[in-house]
Amino acid sequence: MAFVISFAVAVAIRFWLDRTFTFIITQGSWRCQLVRYFLSCTITFCISFTTFQAARYLVVPPFPAKVFSTGCGTIFGFILFKCFVFAQSLVSTGSFSEEGAKS
Repeated sequence: MAFVISFAVAVAIRFWLDRTFTFIITQGSWRCQLVRYFLSCTITFCISFTTFQAARYLVVPPFPAKVFSTGCGTIFGFILFKCFVFAQSLVSTGSFSEEGAKS
């Protein structure tokens, strides 16, 4: 239970920081972006966890496995945030459904 609460709080704070300072987004629906952000953070967590477990399965010591999995999660997360959560085409329309209707 503590993990779920701390994960949700961390995602909310990171969303605000990324939206305000990293990607400097002032337009678009923050609610849609928050849903995409939460989904992206969950996917990133799963990728980092899976990468770490795979490295441990291959008998990599814990520290290098953690460094590698953190790097994978960070890079993949940034790409998701830039191209999926805060992409300008999605920010201006607010969602995928509106984007598809314009095409």
